[in-house]
Amino acid sequence: SIIAKSNIYQENTIIVAMANGVEHIKISIRVCGSKNNVNLKEILAKITRKFNCEIGGHKKAAGCLIKQEDEENFIKEVINILDKAVLEENIQ
Repeated sequence: SIIAKSNIYQENTIIVAMANGVEHIKISIRVCGSKNNVNLKEILAKITRKFNCEIGGHKKAAGCLIKQEDEENFIKEVINILDKAVLEENIQ
């Protein structure tokens, strides 16, 4: 949340942070700026639909825990879902 509130990134930039634990990886997703309609909990739900994990949060901040062995596939899914979201936004 500190990074998302800084002026480092442009408005509406989505940040996905990952912190390694012993068995799981903690995922945190935030959006930069305050003038956006991005629903991060919905985006994270789309990303994690292929993984056995629970998500929490709300429109402006969300998170979950994934298994260590799912890291590579999770990153691929993040890229896939966020690329689709950008394309959809540019078409509208």
